[in-house]
Amino acid sequence: MSGPGSAEAEFAKLGEDIARIVARHFRELANAIGVQASNEEFRSAVTRAITTCFFVHVSRLNQQRFGNVRKGLLQVSRQARSARDNLRGLQAALETLPPEISQFLAEYRTTLGEIARGSLNNQTAWLDLESKIASVSAEAMKGKKRGRTRLIAFNYLLEGLAVAYRQATGRAAKLTWNYNEDRFEGPFLRLVEAALPIAKTLADATSKPLPIPKTEGALRQYVHEFTGPTAGKRRRGRKGR
Repeated sequence: MSGPGSAEAEFAKLGEDIARIVARHFRELANAIGVQASNEEFRSAVTRAITTCFFVHVSRLNQQRFGNVRKGLLQVSRQARSARDNLRGLQAALETLPPEISQFLAEYRTTLGEIARGSLNNQTAWLDLESKIASVSAEAMKGKKRGRTRLIAFNYLLEGLAVAYRQATGRAAKLTWNYNEDRFEGPFLRLVEAALPIAKTLADATSKPLPIPKTEGALRQYVHEFTGPTAGKRRRGRKGR
């Protein structure tokens, strides 16, 4: 039966695999917004955006109420932190005992008890990691209410790419309206369009396609509304294209 360590190892391995896949596309992603592919902040943020999108997608969080999920994560974080602190307190108390008393207690422990005593450091380390992961996940979900529920994973992708865009260019992620072409456009949209095939391919490997706006026009409108209206440009009503 797989334990926490095994699950963490599998989780980390999957994250590394996704990072390697994303790394193959750094040049085209960077070219989309005119920055160097060697920009480490950009590479890290783009990788995080696509990886987060994938894990949110496969975890089916987009089918649950975010408020309840976030409360559950915070509860996990609190309980794991409390259990970690209790174990550390127990370990500290045991270490203050004279050697002869420690030996006396050891004689009455079962084999499993002795194993548990010897693995206190590993247990506290795992609980500490579990608390941090749950806390970070809950914080990431804070205020994620924009957009349709079924597009939550896509929303994560957009927010992560917006961070990457801002770090690489120093500008907020916005779209502009092209009056000649009658559509929204801009470098941030090009970044989204470059990253989306990667996210979709990863999602397809789970046999559960990534929910996204259905048409090119709907995608442009959605990204515009997600990032907010551009100053000086007129808002457009949603149209099917």
